[in-house]
Parts: sequence; structure tokens; C-alpha cells
Amino acid sequence: MAESVNTPDLTEQQLRFAHEYAADPNATQAYMRAFGAVAYNTAKTEGCKLLTNPNVQLEVAAARKEHQRKCRVSAVRTLQGLSAIAHLDPSDLFDADPNNGNLPTPKPWNKVPAAARRAVQGIKIKRRKLKSESGELYEVEEIEYKLCDKMQAFDKLCKHLGITKDDVAETVADAVKILRLSDAAAKVLEAGPTEAPTPTPLVVDESKPA
Repeated sequence: MAESVNTPDLTEQQLRFAHEYAADPNATQAYMRAFGAVAYNTAKTEGCKLLTNPNVQLEVAAARKEHQRKCRVSAVRTLQGLSAIAHLDPSDLFDADPNNGNLPTPKPWNKVPAAARRAVQGIKIKRRKLKSESGELYEVEEIEYKLCDKMQAFDKLCKHLGITKDDVAETVADAVKILRLSDAAAKVLEAGPTEAPTPTPLVVDESKPA
């Protein structure tokens, strides 16, 4: 039986539902795990009803905090992980190989920054044998990184921070204006100083009374 962390006024099955939902936020599946063999439509309907119960809501919130404490997970750490994925710089994973036309070659794993390692979803290592011009066989190792989806991470960060498409469009428009002004200023500087126009002299006819 799940132990209540906040609200004792729940049945054993309601308490189980709250903890199941806190671990996996799917009301239908949580209801079926808590209440046993029931029809899918019944679980879907009753699970949604349970989520409107204030005591169940309190228990779910408390259970989630307990899960986070046990797993050492926080909103800050989660956002840091998303930010590491969204802002990954590939140069953190690769170095220029001077022996191969400065093409990128993977850095030793212990030289990759921790933030960049968090953005790597998987690593595939391939070894194959090649023959040199002299006919001698040698082995090469190829490393392939599978990276987490940057755009998906950006999307989640924007939703959490309340950044809309209009905000992004406005920021881009401002950046374009700044670039255009900078470009215009650079052209003026390239042209060098120009001579000021000669002022037109003011002629006063003194023969006429003022």
C-alpha cells in the first residue's frame, strides 16, 4: 500500500491512483493500475473525475515533490539540461584535424565539457580496416554521435518561459534593424571623411531702408 505523504482522507485505491499518476501522468493507466481490471472507457472517465478531487490533487502534488527529492530532480536541473541541448556548440565535441584538411574529429570523451555530454543521446563506434598505398593493413575508428533534438529542447524552453512566436519575430526584426544600421555605419566609415559644403554668402542690399 502507498503511504500518504499529505492527505490521509483517501481510500487505499485513491491513494494508489495519486501515486501512480504522480509517477506517470496518464490518468487512464494510473486508474487501471490502482483499481485493477476495469474497462478502458471506465478507467478514462473515472480517472479524469479523480483528478478533480481536491484531496487527490494535494496527494499528487505532494507525491511529485517526494519523487523529485528521492530522484534529486528539480525544475532548475531540468531546465539546465534542456538549455544544454538547445545551446550545444558542436565545437565542444570536435577538434579540427590538421592531418585531414582541418575536418572535424571527435575530441577525447574526457575533454568534452559536461554540458555538451548531456546533449549526446547515443554513441556509435565503428572500426574498419583499410589498406595503405604500400599494401599494409591498418585499422581506423569512427565515432558517430547521436544528439538530442535541439528544436524540441528550444520548444520546451520557450513554452516554460512563456516565449511566443510573436516575441521571437519581434526580436528578430529588432536584430535585423541593428544589423542594417551597423552596415550603413560601416559604409560611411569606409568612404572616409567628406568635405563640408561651402556656405552660400548672405548678401545685404544696404541701399534700401531697413
